[in-house]
Amino acid sequence: MRDVTECNVRTPQYIAAWIHDTCEKEHDISVSPKKGESPSKRRVREKPATWSHALKMRAAASFGFVTESNCEPTPWMQLPDRSFHGNPSLSKTVTIYMKSLRKKKVCIYSPRLLCL
Repeated sequence: MRDVTECNVRTPQYIAAWIHDTCEKEHDISVSPKKGESPSKRRVREKPATWSHALKMRAAASFGFVTESNCEPTPWMQLPDRSFHGNPSLSKTVTIYMKSLRKKKVCIYSPRLLCL
């Protein structure tokens, strides 16, 4: 497992992918049978996590980078010497992804809104 201090240009993409995997994909999970059911495990489709859960995931990532690698709570940016500075969870990539995820979640769960 990589250390949180080993950030690179793809770190914001990894954060967005982690949130995407939890909040946009449906997952099949195995559930143990209840008493009286057949002994084989059954598959259940788990719903994707909510928008508020996605916000909590991003906040957890941000907190982790601040506490574990002493990142400043400033947006992630590339410096002229090609190194990076700031918190990768506050990058433009993750911000744009979170905005698009919010629009998707609002369209899915608010049938009265016209989503184009």
